[in-house]
Order: sequence, then structure tokens, then C-alpha cells
Amino acid sequence: MRPDLTDPKGFPNPSGLFYGLPQGEVLMTFGEGNREFVFELLRWLGPGAELVEPEAWRQALRDELKEMLRRLAEKQTSSIEGDSFLSGGG
Repeated sequence: MRPDLTDPKGFPNPSGLFYGLPQGEVLMTFGEGNREFVFELLRWLGPGAELVEPEAWRQALRDELKEMLRRLAEKQTSSIEGDSFLSGGG
């Protein structure tokens, strides 16, 4: 159930508005137009986070995460167990 986003019960925060949902979930709305910033936030929030809108961004995020998973799977087959490192870019 999506809350009425015009409902003044959403509490303001410098980052946007937050709405409490059933089962302890929280919906955050904010006017961010920088897709990369939003994707970084979603990756930081982790598996429980979901991008609701815009739909085009949902597909782009899905594709990006699939590519990350594919690369991780490739590296796991060729890496030494126990090693971990971060690498940016392609």
C-alpha cells in the first residue's frame, strides 16, 4: 500500500520526506535528479532497499546490479579464497 504523498504526516528531513509503512518499512521521497547518487544510496542501503520510481531507473539499476554480480562470479572462480579488495570501474 503506497501512502498518500500529500499526507502531512510524512516527516521532513533535509534529504526528503519519510513515510512509515506497514511491517516497519519506510518510504523516502526526494527530488534527486542525479541517477548515480541515487544508485550509490541504494547500494549502500543494501538488499532491503527498493527504487520505486522512475521506472527507467529501476531497469538501469537492475542491469547494473546484474553486471556487478556477473563480474563478482567471474572473479570468484579465479581468485584466492580469503582475499578481498575493491576495484573501481571496468
